[in-house]
Amino acid sequence: MRFHIHFWVPCSCIERARMALKNDPYFLLSAFQPLNMNPEEYDVIFIGYPIWWYTLPMVLYTFFDTYDLAEKTIVPFNTHAGSGDGGTYNEIADFEPDAAVLDGLALSGSSVGADSAQQIDTWLSGLHLR
Repeated sequence: MRFHIHFWVPCSCIERARMALKNDPYFLLSAFQPLNMNPEEYDVIFIGYPIWWYTLPMVLYTFFDTYDLAEKTIVPFNTHAGSGDGGTYNEIADFEPDAAVLDGLALSGSSVGADSAQQIDTWLSGLHLR
């Protein structure tokens, strides 16, 4: 599944976006086009994202506000440039208190390579989802 992001508030300047995010993290909430599936119909939902300014991409705030994932298993994974998960796995658990949020996988974007496949396989095997 891929999000097609539409910003509610146009931003023509990176510095303006930084200031808005610092002062009001919901300033840049974004909408997305309707998905061609309903995540509420699945028991296990993998959610992957890059860390943006030490937090979730704004579209995921909209996603968690849009869908009720109670009684679902959420498996987060992300890329980052040094901040690990940035506390986002706990944030997801706060958004979805009635869901089981499993241990995620945080991969440094600069070190993702051929050897990452083993790390990902080990993580997936450790989830015991079968």
